[in-house]
Amino acid sequence: MIYLLIALLIPPLIEDIRERQIRNLYPFLIVVAKVIVLVLSRNKDAAIKSVVASLIAFAIFGFCFLVSKEGIGAGDVKLLISIAFYLETELFLRGLLYICLCSILFSLILLATKKAKLKSQFPFVPFVFAGILVATLTEALF
Repeated sequence: MIYLLIALLIPPLIEDIRERQIRNLYPFLIVVAKVIVLVLSRNKDAAIKSVVASLIAFAIFGFCFLVSKEGIGAGDVKLLISIAFYLETELFLRGLLYICLCSILFSLILLATKKAKLKSQFPFVPFVFAGILVATLTEALF
């Protein structure tokens, strides 16, 4: 199930790097994949956890979208909400930690080497992909 999410994140990863945009198709596909899993498993608790996780992500990233001017794009917000729905709360929050760590480390390296400035912008999905990959791999290992 986790491998499906990783596979579904590859096209928006490439698109964000190339075009700095994410089509609505990708978050939609992630949500549809999880809904299919939930319907097949008939697990009401997992469905509730998915909805709660997406509401948490909506609150966090909706706020970030509104407060930061061009800091995070609407496509990134939609993608993160769909990922939260797919992963449920605990794994999503762990992934969010790794997403933040990856983006901070990358930014600090570029700032230290003077290859970027404080106002530089980068595609966000590579950090999302890396953070979710690390979170899911550590979940599988431990």
